[in-house]
Amino acid sequence: MRASDGYYYAMMSATPHPLWSEAAVLCAIRTATLGDPASWRAWDGSGFNLRMTSPYVTGSSAPACTSVQKSMASGHLVFNTYLNRYMQIAQGEQWIGGRNVCGIYYELSADLVHWSEQQLLVEAKTWEGCETDPQGVGVLEPVTVGYSSIVDHADTTINFEMAGRTPYLYYTRFNDGGLDRDVVRVPLTFTRGD
Repeated sequence: MRASDGYYYAMMSATPHPLWSEAAVLCAIRTATLGDPASWRAWDGSGFNLRMTSPYVTGSSAPACTSVQKSMASGHLVFNTYLNRYMQIAQGEQWIGGRNVCGIYYELSADLVHWSEQQLLVEAKTWEGCETDPQGVGVLEPVTVGYSSIVDHADTTINFEMAGRTPYLYYTRFNDGGLDRDVVRVPLTFTRGD
């Protein structure tokens, strides 16, 4: 997404080699020039200074980016103009009220580096082993859902990078647990507590 400072930002998951030898980290990256792959820089703990190199080209291990303060996996990223914060949503689970709650969660950030605690957007069955009451109040669907994103139809950016107070939550409904799927949208309204 393109921010007001003129840079393009993205979040990426970096997995150490050998695969799964350590936990994957979530990194913030940016560039001013999309057409130049070598111009991307990752957050190094104090700024966007880390040049990412390919071990296949250099013959040595690539430097690791510094993980940003996040509690959930990489998800869909937008800038919410109503909240004046970056917003990332993803499927997850968290211990709430004495039980493990699966659903779609969100986090907010002013700078893509420091993130709020994850908050439940809506309870949903996000994987087959997830225990939800399909008839429960506030449960999104009686079947598994995934691939959540936020889209604001009033946004004029080509990739729907911005969302305001009343965007839509888009997700995929897995009707039979397999290939019978639907793309669904649900209207949202955000209200600030300040």
